[in-house]
Amino acid sequence: MSSASLQDNVVVQFLVGLVVITAMFVGGGGGAVVVGSLGFPYADVVGVFLGSLLVFLAFAALSVRSGQDGA
Repeated sequence: MSSASLQDNVVVQFLVGLVVITAMFVGGGGGAVVVGSLGFPYADVVGVFLGSLLVFLAFAALSVRSGQDGA
């Protein structure tokens, strides 16, 4: 007997996507502040990229880990 995964629901997928995008905005802003304080050209852009990439990779790792079966 198999139960439907919560991630199979379209509404849940949409809401998780919004949470990921919002977290990427926040992480990118934090990265821009940290890397921007270094003072080199385009440091803010690099910080936004690194911050949002870090958040995305964290969510991707959690998603893969939660999608694995215990079998």
